[in-house]
Amino acid sequence: MTRPKRRVTGSVASPPAVLSPAVVSTSRSASVPPSTRRRVVAWAVSLGGAVVFIVGWVGAKTMAIAIPGDPHHMLSQVVGFGLIFLGIRISSTKKPPKK
Repeated sequence: MTRPKRRVTGSVASPPAVLSPAVVSTSRSASVPPSTRRRVVAWAVSLGGAVVFIVGWVGAKTMAIAIPGDPHHMLSQVVGFGLIFLGIRISSTKKPPKK
């Protein structure tokens, strides 16, 4: 099966925009080192885990079902604690330097 041919409308496509090195170096993502980004993401995972753990704990105490499929709230507490542990572990370890 062959591709259908494109219609030519008479206009020529413009070349893709290329950023100058000055623009690229001043962008926000280039100024943040990867280790800082890694720590921010890890602490966000920890915070999300804390929220999941607290929702499970409050649900277990009040008998309110906040997460469907987890009526005893054990899974949400275990997953929340695991996320807290994982986030703190990632944020506190240093990445070995590249050779």
